Amino acid sequence: MKHLVNEGADIDWKGHSGRTAFYYACEHGHLETAKFLVEEGADLNSEIRGEDKIYDGTTPIFVASMFGHVDVAKWFVEEKHVNVNSGSSGDGRTPLYAAAGQGRLAVVRYLLEEGTADVNKPDNDGGEGGRGAKRRADNFSVRNEGLTFSRSTSLIAETPLFRACMESHFQVVKCLLSKVDVDKAGFNGVTPLYISSGHGHLDIVKLLAEEGNADVDKGLTDGATPFFLACQQG
Repeated sequence: MKHLVNEGADIDWKGHSGRTAFYYACEHGHLETAKFLVEEGADLNSEIRGEDKIYDGTTPIFVASMFGHVDVAKWFVEEKHVNVNSGSSGDGRTPLYAAAGQGRLAVVRYLLEEGTADVNKPDNDGGEGGRGAKRRADNFSVRNEGLTFSRSTSLIAETPLFRACMESHFQVVKCLLSKVDVDKAGFNGVTPLYISSGHGHLDIVKLLAEEGNADVDKGLTDGATPFFLACQQG
C-alpha cells in the first residue's frame, strides 16, 4: 500500500460504488490503514457518490459506526474531532443512527458518553434523494374505518431509538432509554412504542412501557394507538 502511494496512486480515487480506499478501511475496521491514508492526504469526510444508492451520501465515520468499529469511531471523535451529529447528505442519518440500527452497543455507548451524540436527532423523513425515498422496506398496513394503507417505516423521521426498536435490538434500546424522549413522534404521530407493537417485538414493548414509561395511549394523528395496531397485527 505504501509503495503504491509513493508511486503516485490517487488517494481519493472512487470506484463505481463511490467508495474511496479510506472509506473501505473504515468500513472494515482497519484503523492503522485509515490513519496512514489520512496522513497521506485522504479526505476525512469523503461521501459515497456512485452506483451504490443504499449508502449514497454516507461518510467514513458513518460506516465505521454501522459495522461496530468502536476504535475507529473513537479516533474520528477524539483525534480528528469529527462532528458526530452531522448526518449523511442523502438522508441525514447520523453515526449513532447507523450503530443503533445494527445493534452495535459498544459504539452506541461510546457516542452517547464521549461523542456527545444527539440521541433525538431524526433523519430527513426519507426525503427526496435519500435512501428512505428509494427503499420501501419494513412496510406494515394500518387499517382504520375500513381503509387500508401501507406505511413505510423508512418515511417516519426515524431517530436512533426508532431504528433500534424496529430491528429489535433490546440492549441498544435499553441503553438509549435514559437519554431519549421515548414518546417523540415521527411522521403522522408514530412513536417507538407504536412501531414496536406493529412489528410484534414484545420484549421491546415491555421495555418501553415499563422502564421507559412510554405513553401506551399515545396514538397516531388519526387516533390509532399501539394497542389498536397490536390487535390488528395479531
